[in-house]
Amino acid sequence: MFAVSRAGQQLNRGRSGLANELRLNRIITSAAALCSALCAAQPAAVSLDHAAARTQRIQSAMQRNHAAYYARDIATCHAIGQEMLPDLQAEWSRDVFWLWDSLAFCEGRPGGRWELRAESAAQITTAYQPLFAHFAAMPREQRLKNDYFIGVQFRYWVILRLLGFEADADRLEQQTVNDLISQAAATPPDQLALAGLTMIGAELYGKRSRTVWMEQLQQQLSTALGPGHVNTLLILRARIFAMRQLERPAQALALSDDYAALAQRHQGGNERLLMGNRSERVGAFAGVGRFADARDEGLALLHYLQRQQPRPYANLMRSAYNLAGLHIDMADYDGAVEYAQMSIDEGMQTPSLIDRNEVALPKLLLAQARSLRGDPGASADLHAEIRSVLSHDLATTGPLHTLWHSTAQDGAAQVRAYARELLGRIVQENTSALQAARAMPLVMDAAALPAGNAAGLQHAAQASAYALAGNDDSMQVLAQFALARQVAPLRPEGAAWVYKRAALALLQLRKGLPDTASVAQQAMLAGHEDDLRAYIGLLIDSGRLAEAEQAIEVLREEELHEFRRRSRGALVRANTVRGLSYTSEESRRNALMAPVQQTLQAEATRAKQRADQHSLWKDRLAAADPQAEAALAAGAQALQALATAPAPRGSATEQEPGATARLGAAQARLAFLVRADSVDVVLQRGATRQRFSVPVPATQLNRTVQALRAELVKPGARVPAAAQQLHQWLIAPLAAHLHGIKHLHLAPDGALRYVPFAALHDGRHYLAQRYSVSMELGVNSAPAAPRTRAGAIKLAAFGRTLPDAQHSALPGVRDELAALQGLRGATVQQGLDAAFTSSTLARALAQQPSVVHLASHFVLDAAGEENSYLLLGDGSRMPLRELRQLPWQGVRVALLSACDSGLAPQAAYASATPATPGSGKEWAGFAGALHAAGVPSVVATLWRIDDAAAAQWMQQFYAPWRQVRGAAAAMTASHLAQTQRHWLRKHQGTALAHPYYWAAFQWMGAPG
Repeated sequence: MFAVSRAGQQLNRGRSGLANELRLNRIITSAAALCSALCAAQPAAVSLDHAAARTQRIQSAMQRNHAAYYARDIATCHAIGQEMLPDLQAEWSRDVFWLWDSLAFCEGRPGGRWELRAESAAQITTAYQPLFAHFAAMPREQRLKNDYFIGVQFRYWVILRLLGFEADADRLEQQTVNDLISQAAATPPDQLALAGLTMIGAELYGKRSRTVWMEQLQQQLSTALGPGHVNTLLILRARIFAMRQLERPAQALALSDDYAALAQRHQGGNERLLMGNRSERVGAFAGVGRFADARDEGLALLHYLQRQQPRPYANLMRSAYNLAGLHIDMADYDGAVEYAQMSIDEGMQTPSLIDRNEVALPKLLLAQARSLRGDPGASADLHAEIRSVLSHDLATTGPLHTLWHSTAQDGAAQVRAYARELLGRIVQENTSALQAARAMPLVMDAAALPAGNAAGLQHAAQASAYALAGNDDSMQVLAQFALARQVAPLRPEGAAWVYKRAALALLQLRKGLPDTASVAQQAMLAGHEDDLRAYIGLLIDSGRLAEAEQAIEVLREEELHEFRRRSRGALVRANTVRGLSYTSEESRRNALMAPVQQTLQAEATRAKQRADQHSLWKDRLAAADPQAEAALAAGAQALQALATAPAPRGSATEQEPGATARLGAAQARLAFLVRADSVDVVLQRGATRQRFSVPVPATQLNRTVQALRAELVKPGARVPAAAQQLHQWLIAPLAAHLHGIKHLHLAPDGALRYVPFAALHDGRHYLAQRYSVSMELGVNSAPAAPRTRAGAIKLAAFGRTLPDAQHSALPGVRDELAALQGLRGATVQQGLDAAFTSSTLARALAQQPSVVHLASHFVLDAAGEENSYLLLGDGSRMPLRELRQLPWQGVRVALLSACDSGLAPQAAYASATPATPGSGKEWAGFAGALHAAGVPSVVATLWRIDDAAAAQWMQQFYAPWRQVRGAAAAMTASHLAQTQRHWLRKHQGTALAHPYYWAAFQWMGAPG
């Protein structure tokens, strides 16, 4: 990606003049002098005693040459070239090839224009003759491996085109290719001609400017050598990569399918050829949103390369950094860091100094992944890595957006402006009319202006038009959220419509089914929580409470995905959120928007066809496309008008789509939304909803939640003061509307997920003494509880008592499980310590017990589920993703008497401040995993509980089952509340009445 030839292909001829001619003469003279010296030298072996020192000298000189090349420091560039001659003049190596190539291009600059013009093609040809002579003298066996003689000719054609002699270059190229094809098609084929065609295929790789020629060449080779010939497939692979560069991943995938079929049919399943195609499929699959398939392709290629001898360091480097980029797309930043570091390690061992320069890319990806992960100082490191990259292209846009986004809150205005300027320049110089990537800088510009600003509104509308034209869901998410933010102060109902479109597009991406999506843009998908919260707040402020509850479910979906998507196991597909349907007014706007979108996409197709008529990239960029510009302007204007138009008089701006089921007469639902300066509570009774707003700043709320957590783990005689304060804020304003209510369904938000609501106190009673409480787990509520089967109820109970290096002993678990024996009307299967294994647990679940009781340590990683696990009795660790794959169907209630089975606030608060506690996204933890696996109700613990007290509490919890046959059928959230009330009565006036001992147990999911 950072090879000199890549920069050279993007340079354009500019102004002429005497100064330019003099500079060109200096290049030609220097290149000729270099070639003369090389040609005069006789190949000689390099002494092993000096090999290490020689390598160090060459690497240092090449790095300085590389920097001088991009800094346009022509004198230094030439001087370093002469300095390197003694070390390189005895070789025909790739290093020599790179050296003269950099000299020939050393007036170029990254992303800039070639500013030289020669008087005639003959002037350039004369300068290249010594170079041709040198590489023509390569021994045949070396040319058969890497025919740099043909490589020199290819670069010569590139120079001719850059300096304006396209006709000469086309004629010479076609003549040489025809000769090579003729010789390769002979019987027997000329192996040197085949090597030359292979070199041309390698040089065309990455040349998106030559897509027309590549298609023609593939057809020519197919006719002469066969459609499945190795050289034909090399050109086809170059076409696949070009389609990816042009943001056409669906076309790239179709060509890749053709490649695989041809290789399988004509090359006898040649593994090397098939594996080469897999590297293209990684990017193509990711480009169309099929991340799981992309990962499978990437891992298969990596494992194949790791088996090869000698070790292919350069290809391993590339395979690993492709995986790093893919894991950034999937927001698995831990995985991205791992693969980026692997890529760096492999790249630094490659013997090729040219390949070693490519390590700049995984270093950039490493810095980006660390910044996205939130590592301290990572944004500064990312900025430094971006500045160290000497040539930028579309692959840099993801890191640049990350840098821009990460500096939004820290006042780094200069860095933010740098990221915006460079990203805008890259997009402008690397994309053509109506490509979706052109929306990126416009989204940035809209974000930099206050909501409702006329210029910001225009930027956002243009960005949305680009995203629609490119049919790119990922860009539509970004652009439509930007448009909604700008419209909100002007026309709330229009903003709600745009917000809803963006939210639905986001859900579509989360399901992994977008039509197209650029790899560079996928890195921008994380972090839409603020947008969804703004949408929910807008709906609540507009009184559209039913829709607000729908949107809250979308937010929960996003948060659940945030926790699970980092797993390096099977990629978790997003659930389908019920509802989020359009109102009749929004459907009307959609109908008006449909022809606008169709027009933009049709014009984008025609614009691609017009652009493809230009074989040279500089011609594509220079070509004006007034039709495309007119379509963009009209589309942006139409989108802006639709978003800001008032709703027709009498039209319905809200509908009751039934986000939640009608509640029973004795039930109420409280959905919370934490905002910067208040907490909104949507209270539902029956089918009626009311909105309450509590004027408490989020910082103050967070401090109080953190204070409560601190008080709860230090049991004493007093009621925690924070429990009373939270009751005053969250429950007291609703008290008059809760008469007759016995059960509360709670949907907490933010730091409220860390609150054991049962422990809130009104000055006389705990909440558990007035209501039973259940916490909703993620979206779509709970699966239906299986009906209790006739006959004996089955219970499976497993536990661990033993300590290890990381976990303390739990001796009370033995008594806890012993208390389950003798339950009336139940059969109990138990496994303790060594009898508690993954296989025994799976076998027990296969018997479909109604109740499952697990008593052990559970470790929850607040950063994601990858490092979360249940400690089994035999000492092994069952990852959360494996636990979720067990046969839980048929289980009615799972009771987790485990340390921190509900959430891990210690981890979440480890780096938190009172103003910014943990986000609570991991709050469901173990319970959420089981709920997703089909368990409707889960009882989990919210903090590290006392082992002996937990055993005593569990005995009391199961006491009714020992006394009344079949009592387990009545195991509900109400039963949990009754157990808590009985505990409080029994231990009134003692330390055991403190919430630490009884409020940790929380009912999650269906209340039963």
